[in-house]
Amino acid sequence: MHPNLDARRVFTCTRAGRKGNIAEQLAVLTPCLDRRSASTYAMADILCIGIDDASMQVKRSTLERAGHTVSLAKDVRQVIAACSGIRFEVVLIGQTLPGKEKLRVHELLQDHCSGAKILEQYAAAPDLPAADAHIRAGQPGEDLVAVVEGLIARRKSA
Repeated sequence: MHPNLDARRVFTCTRAGRKGNIAEQLAVLTPCLDRRSASTYAMADILCIGIDDASMQVKRSTLERAGHTVSLAKDVRQVIAACSGIRFEVVLIGQTLPGKEKLRVHELLQDHCSGAKILEQYAAAPDLPAADAHIRAGQPGEDLVAVVEGLIARRKSA
């Protein structure tokens, strides 16, 4: 079975086909097979680190809508606790952290969350040249999802 198909969609499609409703059948299957919906089987665990609750919730909902599981951390203690329990594919360091704090968090991630790809979100200019990717704050949610999924693809192919 195609990785984007689940039993509910197959059942709905089969039922529509029995009724002779090909248009309904295509409406059910097409989004499942579309490359843009491929994130449903490329789901990743993502740690989002920042201090602005509103910004963190927007990132969380954007990434969860794309099929990812998102954990939030606001301080060093929470980062260590999260990394000790989950193997994250991507860690997003938010734009609201000061530059020196981003460097400190990056070092911490090397010790406690090794193997995760680091994505830095920045306001004016990147503070972490060693990050695996960078994205300017304020970009559309689709851009954030695209960068995250690019990092996941690179990690899985490595």
